[in-house]
Amino acid sequence: MKFRVLGPLEVHDDDGTVIDLGGRRPRTVLARLLVAQGAVVSTDTLIDDLYGGAPPVSALPTLQSYISNLRRVIEPGRSPRTPPRLLIGQPPGYLLAATDVDAIRFTELVNRSELRPPGEALTCLDEALRLWRGVPYGEFGDETWAITEINRLYELRLVAIERRAQALLSLGRPQAVIPQLEVETTANPLRERLWCLLALALYRTGRQADALAVLRDAGDLLADQLGLDPGPELQTLKDDILRQVDSLEPVNVAAALVSQTLSAPQRALHGRERELTELSRLSARAAMSGMAVAAVSGEPGMGKTFLLETFRDHCTDRGNLVLWGRCHDTQGAPPLWPWTQVLCALAQRFPPPDRKALAGLLDDRASSEATEGALLRRNQAVAQWLVEAARDQPLVIILDDLHWADPASLELLRDLIVLLGGPLDGPSLTLVTAFRDMVFRHGAVPPDVVHGGVAGLSADELLGRLAGYDLLRLSLTGLDAREVRAIAGEMDMDLDEPTAHTLTARTGGNPFFVRESVRLLAQGRPLDAVPDAVAKLIRQRVGALGARTGEVLGIAAVIGREFDPAVVAEVAEIGGGEVYDLLDRAVRAGLAVAHTDRMAFAHDLIRETLVRDIPPLRRAAVHRDVMAALSARPGTDVTVIAHHAVEAGPRAYAEA
Repeated sequence: MKFRVLGPLEVHDDDGTVIDLGGRRPRTVLARLLVAQGAVVSTDTLIDDLYGGAPPVSALPTLQSYISNLRRVIEPGRSPRTPPRLLIGQPPGYLLAATDVDAIRFTELVNRSELRPPGEALTCLDEALRLWRGVPYGEFGDETWAITEINRLYELRLVAIERRAQALLSLGRPQAVIPQLEVETTANPLRERLWCLLALALYRTGRQADALAVLRDAGDLLADQLGLDPGPELQTLKDDILRQVDSLEPVNVAAALVSQTLSAPQRALHGRERELTELSRLSARAAMSGMAVAAVSGEPGMGKTFLLETFRDHCTDRGNLVLWGRCHDTQGAPPLWPWTQVLCALAQRFPPPDRKALAGLLDDRASSEATEGALLRRNQAVAQWLVEAARDQPLVIILDDLHWADPASLELLRDLIVLLGGPLDGPSLTLVTAFRDMVFRHGAVPPDVVHGGVAGLSADELLGRLAGYDLLRLSLTGLDAREVRAIAGEMDMDLDEPTAHTLTARTGGNPFFVRESVRLLAQGRPLDAVPDAVAKLIRQRVGALGARTGEVLGIAAVIGREFDPAVVAEVAEIGGGEVYDLLDRAVRAGLAVAHTDRMAFAHDLIRETLVRDIPPLRRAAVHRDVMAALSARPGTDVTVIAHHAVEAGPRAYAEA
């Protein structure tokens, strides 16, 4: 079992499935034991923390019931009367002997980075920070018993950010440091080390005046909030910058500016050469018409981000100013986060004409007005800023993973498209968005699975707005067998032609699925194995459509790669009309394709993941129901009926 506390509390099994822990109180017991980090927590302490110091008479037997249920879900394979290995009773209470805890791994990685060379330290710290998903321990963030541990983790995160910034500076990459430090100094204004690193990064990119302004702001904050003078490190750095001492090693950088640290592509762009050419022509068109817009879409793993990274590098080589904003599917991401990344990066190169009008975009201050008129004035200020910056240098804005965008980010994008949509005099502005084919998180999603219940623009609605501005629409599809063989060759795996064709059919030519499958082949695993990372991604895509859709797709998967939707409707325990609606959702999500009278899964990996996730007894029951439905249909191949009868096991021996 894998325990995740660097965000909402989650427990995952070996397949990556999130385990249902029950209600608030069983989750509290588990969280309390995790906070103890393997130490025994007495029964009295558990009861006191569970009931806030006012336990009922039945508190002890209720706690024992919670412990029993937790043991059942976190050790599902334990035989009766076998001593527990994870949740262990030990006087005067209980301990959780868990080692696969993200907080433990996070601590190990940050501690390991301390004495490593910069390159190795950066690898450790990047891995550590990827584990961070939001507020540690989620819903228990305000509990007295959790506060000390949460504060420790927050402090360790800041240490990791500081060490990562120092490693990047040591590696000669000051530009990559600036965007995150801009955000962190705003969130932690009294942490002097962050201000020092930000000022040094600015100085090393040839921005001495900005570096001194940052140090001045830090000094003003310390004086206003604490009545203190800047510490020795801030004072020394300010003096060194004024004297331009050699130890600061200033570096003048080229014009390219990316608002997130994105490594340059290290592999060939197989099968996407045409799309890259069209994007390159798009930026050339922007130089003539003032503004050009593109939308890149595709299912997860199709290589949207990699294509955009390559396009970014081409634009950088041509002297464009590239700004990158990425949306995140995390609870901690604030509204307008992709635009905050883009505009904070732009401000480093081209300060805004009216910073006050941009409250909430360049800092954490809320606008004094929240009316539609105030928002329109803010958006007009953003549009004017972009136009002026694009006159100074050709501007490329890339918004990645737009399907996770919050409503405010989509609304700002919509308004900017309208405000910038006419002919522009002089500037060159290219806007490229990328999102999954399915839906936006807050848009055209089934009502039962909308995140947060907030309505917004759907993908179709936004594309409709974009289409009025000579939109370049690029939909990434699967690679062919030749390109799949090339990817395998890049991974030192020589596939013969039949194997390449089989792998292409199984994966739908999805580059991520191909690479994960080739890794299994290199380990000696069979071609029909489903990679864990692929299965996890497929589960996420199915889960996003809701439990009912997953149930219907499970029935379809038992039928086969191709299936008759009428048979699915007959077997499902919900209305036939609803079944067809749910299957339509799967088609729109790219999980299935529709033919005249039949449907099919987009590729074998989807079907096999769904089948594997159905419990054996339930799967046997579905086989029997499918067998009965097919038996009543004239002309059905008897061998197909027999297959389902055999798979149904003892329930259908007579029919088999």
